[in-house]
Amino acid sequence: MMKLTLTILLLCFLSVIHAADSTKINAGSNLKLGVGYAPGFITENTLTSQLHANLGYEINGLSVRFDTYYFLDSKGDRPRFTFNHQFYLGSFYRFGSKKLHPSIGAQIGLAYAQSNENGVFNAVTGIIDYKPAINPVALVSLGIEYDFTKQLYTFFEGKYISGKHVSNSYPTYLDELRISIGIGFNLINKTTN
Repeated sequence: MMKLTLTILLLCFLSVIHAADSTKINAGSNLKLGVGYAPGFITENTLTSQLHANLGYEINGLSVRFDTYYFLDSKGDRPRFTFNHQFYLGSFYRFGSKKLHPSIGAQIGLAYAQSNENGVFNAVTGIIDYKPAINPVALVSLGIEYDFTKQLYTFFEGKYISGKHVSNSYPTYLDELRISIGIGFNLINKTTN
C-alpha cells in the first residue's frame, strides 16, 4: 500500500511540475482553503470523528495540498485511541464540468496518537503507561466538489487511511475508512477563459 501511494504521489508531483512549466500557469491557478467534519469507520463497530482542514495550491486541475485532522472522539466496541491527530501532504487532480469537479488524490503524512488499549505496566508507579507516538500514515482519496460561486464551494471526499501506531507496547493499526464533508474558499482564483 505504501509503495503504491508513493508511486501515485511521485506521478502527481511530476504532473504539477509539468503544469508549472506550461504557459497557462497564470490563467488556471488557485489557492484553496477547506474546512469540514470527517467521520471515520474502523473495525469492531467503532466510529471516529475529526475536524478537517486543508490548504492547497492548484494549477490547471493539479494541486499540492496539506491536510490536517483534529481528533474529537471515537465510540463503539473498540475505540483504540485516546487521540489520533493526523497531518498529510500530497497531490490531487480535479477535473469535470464548470460547477461539478470529481477528484482523486494520494497523500503521505504523520499521525500523532496515543493508544488507550495497549500499554506497559510501570513497576515504579504501579499504573499502565500509554505513551503517545508519531508514526507514518498514507491515504488515497476520491472526492467531488461543487462550485456555488467563484469563491465558495462544497466538497465530499472518501478516503482509505493506512498506517500502524507503534509505541511502547503492541502495535495498533491506524487503518480507517473516512469521509470528509465541508465548505471551501478560493482565496486566489485566476480561472481560464
